Amino acid sequence: MKFSLVSATLAEISPILHFLEKQAEKVSPFSYRFRGMQVQILITGVGLVSTTYSMTKYLQHQSPDLMIHAGIAGALNPGLNPGEVIQISKDQFADIGIEQADGNWDSLFEANLAKPDEFPFGGGLLTNPDTGGFLPAHQGLTTARTTGSNSTIQRLKEKYPEADLETMESAAFFYVALQEKVKFLSIRSISNFVEERNKDNWEMSKAVKSLNETLVEMLMALAV
Repeated sequence: MKFSLVSATLAEISPILHFLEKQAEKVSPFSYRFRGMQVQILITGVGLVSTTYSMTKYLQHQSPDLMIHAGIAGALNPGLNPGEVIQISKDQFADIGIEQADGNWDSLFEANLAKPDEFPFGGGLLTNPDTGGFLPAHQGLTTARTTGSNSTIQRLKEKYPEADLETMESAAFFYVALQEKVKFLSIRSISNFVEERNKDNWEMSKAVKSLNETLVEMLMALAV
């Protein structure tokens, strides 16, 4: 089996890299052999553009059996807690569209610049057809910038009431994986609530720890 682990930054998945350095055979930089399974690491960089480019370039030369996108995220849903690890089953682009004079804006679908049911979209959403039951499934929202003001938070929650968490990459990952017909999962650990920006409230270490513990569990399960 060929398994690709994708993350925006090295820091978010550094513990599982330490695990692989100790427990797996290193084939080349960011490539390992673990219990007969080939494991490759792809660090895309932060945001929609970097993720789309890195994913597309990678899949021109690689054909993984499974890609897992892993990182931290902010919770829009107050029922999610820092350190909780979930999978994203559906995602969408939050702020690609047309801003109106009153400050409101229309998505590409609302502006009739794209069709909400044209592949890879369905009802304007990007949906993973193979989420499985390993982790609780939630709906994501991908923004071009992390949200940090109460006014923006309110607008997002009003426009996307079904969204449980915010990331800067997930919809781009979904989009490329669906277009390239690659089996995938998107795993996120909650580091903070989406609120007026105050990084003192973020629990990064807790989120990274729980994320990587889950990734090691998944790696062990896949290698059986």
